[in-house]
Amino acid sequence: MRLMLLVSGKVQGVGFRNAAKQYADINDITGWVQNQDDGTVKLEVQGKEQVVNKFIEKMNERRFQ
Repeated sequence: MRLMLLVSGKVQGVGFRNAAKQYADINDITGWVQNQDDGTVKLEVQGKEQVVNKFIEKMNERRFQ
């Protein structure tokens, strides 16, 4: 599964990209994360569907553990 995501809210300056990368590395998710000029964060993620769905769930909770 491969998705492009745009995340808004409190995602810049709070360690969001680093936490997302750490979670992705542990769970064999590949892709990239980039801050956007409008304060959002753009992500492309790829991995097994169940794992990517769990990543999105954790991201929505703002809790990568």
